[in-house]
Amino acid sequence: MNTPNTERIVRFIVQTRFQDIPEKALSVARQAMMDCVGVALAGIRQPAGELTAKWAQSAAGSSRSTIWGAGFRTSA
Repeated sequence: MNTPNTERIVRFIVQTRFQDIPEKALSVARQAMMDCVGVALAGIRQPAGELTAKWAQSAAGSSRSTIWGAGFRTSA
């Protein structure tokens, strides 16, 4: 069941055109995406990241999701 707020958010997303998004917002989004990738690639080399990747590989189902920097795919 959709709430009125959910419906408003969905309508906003569907009706927003790329050219309507302010350049500052796009710049912040690009920076956040680069930060996410950088942190993920750095984290996979840390003990906790390696442990998590090994667990994901051992629990693997279908090979549909890439583990960034780990060299294998697993289930989501």
